[in-house]
Amino acid sequence: MSGPRSPENPRAKGMRARPGPDESRDDSDPRATRVRIGIPEGSTVPADALDPLSSDEMQRLRQQRKTDEHHEESTVKILGIQRAELVVHDPNAEADKLAALLGMHFSRDVTQAHGVLSRTDFASGLELAGPSREDSVMQDLLEENGEGLLTIVFRVDSCDSVIEMAKANGIEVLVDLDKGDEIPGYRSYRQVSLSSEKFPARASFTFAEYEEA
Repeated sequence: MSGPRSPENPRAKGMRARPGPDESRDDSDPRATRVRIGIPEGSTVPADALDPLSSDEMQRLRQQRKTDEHHEESTVKILGIQRAELVVHDPNAEADKLAALLGMHFSRDVTQAHGVLSRTDFASGLELAGPSREDSVMQDLLEENGEGLLTIVFRVDSCDSVIEMAKANGIEVLVDLDKGDEIPGYRSYRQVSLSSEKFPARASFTFAEYEEA
């Protein structure tokens, strides 16, 4: 003869046991996906937002996570954008136009090694560069691409770190120019220009390390 039966808990009727940690869940159920990613019931979302991730996508995400975890922080420290540099046929004429239109004041500099004439307003953050002779590298750029944006110059705390980063990533160093104290208003000035292959819009990036007077 069995003992008295314990009274049934009416709340327990019809309840399913909560899945244990080793039990698999049904990721194919959009409703389960909706709850899992926190989308309120009744709200409208794109259909593909509820599609379970494919095994390939999951593998890609896992690999990206591993890459991010092992990615070393760059040693290059960007302090801001110093200036934009435009390549033009006649820097002197363009500088005169902007001086009349906007009241800008341009210094003049010639880099003999590359045949480059530069008119720069450091206060406004603009440089106009062009050829100072027929065999200038600027003449080659103009014939190939015409006038336009040449490079963006970022201020950095160390040009050496830029060169180190470039070598580590297979980026060509196009120019390493140390002006010393030749530029008025600067105690020291050095800039490094890198090839454009790995930068957005294939833009040439330049990095300047300097101390103002």
